[in-house]
Amino acid sequence: MHKHAAANVAQRKQAQWKAANPLLVGVSAKPVNRPILSLNRKPKSRVESALNPIDLTVLAEYHEQIESNLQRIERKNQRTWYSKPRSEIGVTCVGRQKMKLGSKPLI
Repeated sequence: MHKHAAANVAQRKQAQWKAANPLLVGVSAKPVNRPILSLNRKPKSRVESALNPIDLTVLAEYHEQIESNLQRIERKNQRTWYSKPRSEIGVTCVGRQKMKLGSKPLI
C-alpha cells in the first residue's frame, strides 16, 4: 500500500468516525491548559502617558527598594559562603602536619 492510499484510508475512517460521533467532533482528549486572559481595567491612553512627565519620586523609591534587596542578598551570600560548616558533613578533609624523622638520601 502506498503512502497516498494509506492517507486516503485514514481520511475515510476519520470521516466515518465523525459521521458516527457528531457530538465529539472538535472535542480534544487533552484539556486546554492555557489560561484565559482578560483585561479587567481600562487600557491606559498612550497619548496621555506620552504627554505626562515621568514621576521621578516613584522611580527613586523603586531604585531604593532594588538597592536594599541587593544588599540583603549579598549579606546572605556572604553568610553562606564564609560561615563555618555546621556539621561534620561540611568538612571534606582535615590536614595534619607531621615531622619526618630521619633524613632522605639525595641520590
